[in-house]
Amino acid sequence: MTLQFQPGGAMTVTMNAKPYQGNYEVNGKVLTLSGSDTLSVTVDELTERRMTLGISSEKRMACDRQG
Repeated sequence: MTLQFQPGGAMTVTMNAKPYQGNYEVNGKVLTLSGSDTLSVTVDELTERRMTLGISSEKRMACDRQG
C-alpha cells in the first residue's frame, strides 16, 4: 500500500495494485479516504517522522513522513 497526500486534502492510495483517489479526513484516530470508494484505517501512531496505520486487526503499516 502506498499513500500520497496532496495539498488541499487530496490523497491517492494504491492497494493491491488498485488506485483509490479522493479527499482525506482525519477524525480522532480514523483516517478516511472518500472518493469513488471509501477506505478507513486507524491511525495508531503519528509522529514527526512516521505514521503507523492499523489496516486490520492483524496488519499494521508504518509510513515515513517526508517533507
